Amino acid sequence: MQLRTPSSLKIQTNLSPQPILLPNFFHLLLTFFIVSTSL
Repeated sequence: MQLRTPSSLKIQTNLSPQPILLPNFFHLLLTFFIVSTSL
């Protein structure tokens, strides 16, 4: 259990930037798609 807790915390720290970066990338992709469709 003691070994599992730091690993789960490490995973949370590693995954923490991704949810911030992924919506930004998705938003950029969506904006590009909307602009392409508009043209």
